[in-house]
Amino acid sequence: MNNDIKQALSEGRIMLLLGAGSSFGSLTQTRKQVPLGEELAKILAEQAQLPYSGETLSRVYSACRPILGERIHTILDSYFRNCTPSKEYNTLSKFVFARIYTLNIDDAFEKALDRNSKQHLYIRSRNEKVSPPDQLFHKQDYIKLNGDVKKPNEGYIFSPQEYGAASAKPPLWYKELGSDFFNYKFLFIGSKLDEPLFYHQIERYRGATQSEEQRSYVITPSASPIDIASLKSSNIEHISATLSDFVSWLESEFPTPLTPVQTLKRSRPEYNVSADDDEEKYMRIFKEVVPINRACLQIMNERDSGNPIRNFFKGFKPTWKDIIDKVPAELENTRIIYEEIYSLLKNQEYSNINLYCIFGSAGSGKTTLAKQIALKISEHNTPVYYVENINANLKDLINELEKKSPQKYLVFIERIADSAQIIGEILSEQKLMKGIFVGTESKQIWSYRAKEYFESTRYKTKDISLINRSDARKILTKIRQYGNWTRLERMTPSERIKELVTNSRKQLLIGLMETTLGEGFYQIIRRDFQNIPTESHKALLALSGIASYQRTNAHETTLTRALQHLNLNANVSELVKQMDGILFYKNGNVETRHYAYVEKIFDQFLDTQYIYNILEAYITSFTVYEYPIVKHVIKSEAAIYKSLVNSKNLRK
Repeated sequence: MNNDIKQALSEGRIMLLLGAGSSFGSLTQTRKQVPLGEELAKILAEQAQLPYSGETLSRVYSACRPILGERIHTILDSYFRNCTPSKEYNTLSKFVFARIYTLNIDDAFEKALDRNSKQHLYIRSRNEKVSPPDQLFHKQDYIKLNGDVKKPNEGYIFSPQEYGAASAKPPLWYKELGSDFFNYKFLFIGSKLDEPLFYHQIERYRGATQSEEQRSYVITPSASPIDIASLKSSNIEHISATLSDFVSWLESEFPTPLTPVQTLKRSRPEYNVSADDDEEKYMRIFKEVVPINRACLQIMNERDSGNPIRNFFKGFKPTWKDIIDKVPAELENTRIIYEEIYSLLKNQEYSNINLYCIFGSAGSGKTTLAKQIALKISEHNTPVYYVENINANLKDLINELEKKSPQKYLVFIERIADSAQIIGEILSEQKLMKGIFVGTESKQIWSYRAKEYFESTRYKTKDISLINRSDARKILTKIRQYGNWTRLERMTPSERIKELVTNSRKQLLIGLMETTLGEGFYQIIRRDFQNIPTESHKALLALSGIASYQRTNAHETTLTRALQHLNLNANVSELVKQMDGILFYKNGNVETRHYAYVEKIFDQFLDTQYIYNILEAYITSFTVYEYPIVKHVIKSEAAIYKSLVNSKNLRK
């Protein structure tokens, strides 16, 4: 065993998959050893009056099933129902796991779980509807993949024919197993993983998402060099041990098993709330903060990422699904910055550096890079939090994280200049001792809006404005997988690289769009603008674009009032649906394609009088609030309102 398993277990990131060998030591209702593969094969052959010559269980079951008919259920029931769990099962069941899958049909481990687990037990059949993992660890899903002796009518997966049928129409929970394998750390116990359905689902998920699996472990007494090499190809490491050895190690490392609450607090320090904490205030602090780990990101409510052409390659910022699926290429700057930030975390020499800034022009890939690094570092047992908008209360957030987090942590902040004064105060007052801020910003905006607040602060920076030929090759590989490849397919490899590198000298975003579509950025936007169906859609784009200038999303209620003032259709959610690819709707907010895209629309396609009318409508939409308005709306709305009434912005 190792520290990787210990850390993952303490943070609730372990899923189990139990094979037949894990039931060793459990007893049948007649107090005999639960029969494992070869023993069960002998029993079935004897009951069917067939000679047994060492054939595998799957072949024996396939031969005996027609002979025994319904009697096979009675035989299996007598050996696998009302079992007594082994000592190892009783110990293992006291620990908290994200989920437990089993290939076994007996009821020994579920009895141990029912008796010992501090989580509420939910036994799932392979064809039941899937439920998301319980992020709070209250519930324990125990999934019986190959059948349940208590539900014989649902059938079993033993024979080649049954494996074939399940491959043709995969059970829902087998599909979920494929997904979980890429998002959690797995421990396989008592199985040599000679499971076609398991690998089928892994490859199905890998093919659909281009994801990379995390390091997992298989615990068996022995494995051949070929088996070990085969497992490594799926990032599975063999540990030569038995379930008894593993349980002994658990008892030595965790003399008292962690409770679900303790596990939650270790995995998510932000939930480390005592009875004395103000729960309402606490939830308010973390409302605008995304804790970064695959399990949380998988269930986030995000805008659609697009399929088969991802919206990322149409000019939208990446969703977390894009990042998990590795849709954006990992460029050279990503590797360099990852290594530099990781050294800040681990190297005492940099203990007094609490800020790292990623510079780049609009559309240069700052958000993409930041999200890639945030996920990557989170998978090295480091707490990582991501702040996407200015509504977060950073002072209270840092105060809580400093109290709750047992180790160093990272807080990523997009558009750091918007919060520069507050972050500067946090650093100058030495309120941040365990954490490191990682911010993204335009170098120009940093110079005139943020730099002054960090004169006495040591920080590191990196500019990512340009890409090289090596980056271009990686980007083109991703475009081929997820973007519009039609035009590029007609070019030679060197022509593709030259065009992408040349176009990206302006901005990476512009370079991607011009290279894939074969048009200039202006022509792309003009075509989109000319295809806007009605004045209501046009006004909604302009209003939402004003919010984009303040680097935030527009709020539906304010947009509705502004559209009503203009005597236009004010059904925001329906209008957005009809502008797919230009606007997106999510949780009452409207997001535009990209700041650089919106800037071109205002510069090239909207006349002064039209902009004046839009501004007037937007300002009017705020007059329903008490004065001073900025104190009665959330920060992002306040930023929009202040820009609307700021004479410098109006002249611009």
